[in-house]
Amino acid sequence: MRRLPKNRRPTPPGEVFLEDFLLPRSALRLAKFSNTEPEFWLNLQQAVDLWDAMHSDQAAEIEEIQPAAIV
Repeated sequence: MRRLPKNRRPTPPGEVFLEDFLLPRSALRLAKFSNTEPEFWLNLQQAVDLWDAMHSDQAAEIEEIQPAAIV
């Protein structure tokens, strides 16, 4: 049996799957596997990323930004 490191939490299997299999060319792999287009998967991820950004702690700072005056 493999010994667990004592100084850090073990890496979850989902993170290993994500880092080793999905992130490298994930949209292309998912599209091929599911017979869809890569853009479908990229658009889903973009929607999640945008939602996360809009609901983050830093989102309030964005509200304070004034639009630039176009001359």
